[in-house]
Amino acid sequence: MAIEILKQEKAITNCIVKNEKGVMCAGHLKEYLTATEELKKQIPAKHSIYRCRRCLALYTMPEQDHLHASKSGSLLAPQKL
Repeated sequence: MAIEILKQEKAITNCIVKNEKGVMCAGHLKEYLTATEELKKQIPAKHSIYRCRRCLALYTMPEQDHLHASKSGSLLAPQKL
């Protein structure tokens, strides 16, 4: 059984799925760290899975390197104002 995963190229933080009345969900997206192996096989390499906390829709987006210090090696350097 294939689960529908919405693909996004740009990072988004809120769900953009619309219900039958045309109202956008706008639930918060959180990284889905406990995804099954079957689900992980459906996404491209270097992408993360996100799930809406309200309607449970699944998204895949490129990894945010600045959020994963252990994967990229270091955090972004602070910028001077």
